[in-house]
Amino acid sequence: MAAEQAAFHAFARAAWLAATHSVRARAAQRTLCAASPGICRARFVQPGPPMFRRPISDCASCIFGKASAPERCPWSPVSRPAGATLVREGEVPERLLLVRDGLVAKEGADGSGPLAVRGPAALLGLEALHGEKARASAVALTPVKLCALSPEHAKAWLGPVQGPARAMLELALVDAGRFGDESAWRRGDCLARVARFLLAQAASGTAPARPLPKATAARMLGMRAETYSRCLRQLGERGLIEARPPHAPRDRAALEEVAAGLDGDQARAVVALPGGDAPA
Repeated sequence: MAAEQAAFHAFARAAWLAATHSVRARAAQRTLCAASPGICRARFVQPGPPMFRRPISDCASCIFGKASAPERCPWSPVSRPAGATLVREGEVPERLLLVRDGLVAKEGADGSGPLAVRGPAALLGLEALHGEKARASAVALTPVKLCALSPEHAKAWLGPVQGPARAMLELALVDAGRFGDESAWRRGDCLARVARFLLAQAASGTAPARPLPKATAARMLGMRAETYSRCLRQLGERGLIEARPPHAPRDRAALEEVAAGLDGDQARAVVALPGGDAPA
């Protein structure tokens, strides 16, 4: 049981680090570490940007190696040359990968997504645990040394599904995925952002009885509250959504076109008005 708990704590730390992409997130991470030194020990978190962490030279300096002791660590060392695709967007990763040395770039396959550079202690292919498709590609910028583990062996290493540690890890992985998805709310013009938000809210079937305050929703979508209100009003006047909260879709097909950015003239009209926000 102690070994399973150690594996969980090590894996959860690595998963959390893999999810913290933004400067704001890293600042929050540092705040949590300062407040909870018992949880965020120096052996787990090294200072500095993620790409500049010290290489993992051996099992004694690896959080997974420490978690596996005194038994043999189930992770296997592998190497890949610069330019190798380690994880491909839209495909289910075959293995989980821990970067030991070298640099890796994470971005959308078409190059349109945000670029994130990761180094030692980065964990790739987390989607494999749930059999989900990767949200971004990972490509080696330099020759890289890795450790690999199949999803089946990872689940066995982490312990039984019914255990509290495994249950907490599952929730952590889901939340990490949401963290990466949230940047998508700010892509495209303002009308597209609002349309995507309303469609997602309707699709979930859990529209809140008390909708998000406009200021909160606008901030999440990366626009002014006035612009958010203007988008709602315009979509309502065109008959695409209900005029009253929670602004349920009335013409889903037309709203989906707006969400996909196929409504350029109307979008430019919103941006051109005083107080409008430029597309991200």
